[in-house]
Amino acid sequence: MSKKDKRRSRFILGAAVGAALVIMALYWRCSGRGAGVGSEKKNVSVPTSTSQATPTKKTPTPPCELRLDSEGLKLDRNPVELTIAVTACKKSGKANLFITGGANYTKLQNTLATLKQANIQVTENRKHPK
Repeated sequence: MSKKDKRRSRFILGAAVGAALVIMALYWRCSGRGAGVGSEKKNVSVPTSTSQATPTKKTPTPPCELRLDSEGLKLDRNPVELTIAVTACKKSGKANLFITGGANYTKLQNTLATLKQANIQVTENRKHPK
């Protein structure tokens, strides 16, 4: 076998291996998505009533904004009692609690315990946004 024949054989072998790798990659990537070999029948359900045709989407209510500072508890920048704040936050089930350095520690612990007892998810933030 001459040098020219060996080069040609290596080239053909390399091209065949490369083509096989490309085909395997395409088969692996496209299988199961309907673009590969064969076809799969997919069951599609058609809604029969209007209640199924238009699903009701509940838009999530934003969490209530609470602030605890030296003056006390505030809801949307207005002073408020803890019971009223809990009632307002129960609608969304979430509360963003901004805590300043001047906040009373006892009031903070009482506020957190009351919100937790009411099953309200509290996100604490020690730095109030400007």
